[in-house]
Amino acid sequence: MAPTFYCHAPVPMDEYPKKLGDRKLPVREGIMGILLGLLVVGLFVAVVVLAAKFNSPVCKDGLRAEQECRNITHLLEQELTQAQEVLRGTEAQAATCNQTVRRSRH
Repeated sequence: MAPTFYCHAPVPMDEYPKKLGDRKLPVREGIMGILLGLLVVGLFVAVVVLAAKFNSPVCKDGLRAEQECRNITHLLEQELTQAQEVLRGTEAQAATCNQTVRRSRH
């Protein structure tokens, strides 16, 4: 039989349980691992629920209505700006007319 080479001296079988027993996780780390796992699962569930809500027809209808409202608001703002410009022009004409009337009276 060929010789067996080891990088380290072989450990007798009766010493394995002792070495494995030294590798136990402390209770605190075990609890932290469980809490971290629960946190990950909770966040995953929250993301799935939010994704379902955001893709719902009601939400999409609401987004369409909001966009429509923004478009109408923008159009109304443009019309208001035009009306204000017309008003300024009309006020300027009225001021000119009033000056002409005052001059003709004197």
